[in-house]
Amino acid sequence: MDRRSQGSSDRPNHGHRMSRHGKDLDDFMKALNLSIVLLIGQSMGASTIWALIQQLK
Repeated sequence: MDRRSQGSSDRPNHGHRMSRHGKDLDDFMKALNLSIVLLIGQSMGASTIWALIQQLK
């Protein structure tokens, strides 16, 4: 996944809260129809995963 404002992704002036990054990850997995995944992240990637987990509660 090419995270918001990283690599070749869009660089919007909004949407840089961790909750939004978690939602982006959720949208990405849904778009690929992924239901069983192993997520590994370092630094911001790990924070994105935790933000996703918080939204699933």
